[in-house]
Formats: sequence, C-alpha cells, structure tokens
Amino acid sequence: MLEIETARLRLRHFNLNDFDHLFRLYSDVEIMRYLSPRTREQTQASLSKHIQQWQQHNFGMWAVIYKETGTMIGRPLWTWVSGKYARS
Repeated sequence: MLEIETARLRLRHFNLNDFDHLFRLYSDVEIMRYLSPRTREQTQASLSKHIQQWQQHNFGMWAVIYKETGTMIGRPLWTWVSGKYARS
C-alpha cells in the first residue's frame, strides 16, 4: 500500500478501522460547515466508497494522519478528470 510521509504527516489509504476517526470529522458541524455533516450510515457508505475506489482504480481519497498523535486530521482527494490527475 502506497504511503506518503512528511516530517509531521502520513497519508495512507483508508481502512475499515478508520470509521470512528472519519465519523468524528464528518459529524463535526464546524469542519463540515461548507458541506453537510454526515450520519453514521453516511460515513460508513463514504468509507466503503473510499476503500473501493483504491481497490478498483488505484487512486482516491487519502487518510491524513498527524504523526505526533496518530490522529486523522483530514482527507484530500486526487481524482481522474479528463484523462489527467487533478487535485480537488
């Protein structure tokens, strides 16, 4: 599994053990202020989709882990657009 590391962060693929961390982010009103907070069911569906994306296409959403605490702090996405990778 591909991972990217910096001095402070680790980016890795999602796994089923990430549900609680992802739900903490997705259910936080302040974090999701430009989107809409998600329920447990919506979070589980999103997590499954993140995992499936990597399995099917070998790219997708990343889990961003703050190395000092081991806490997930975000999730950037690189996606396929018109035959090229683009950051969204």
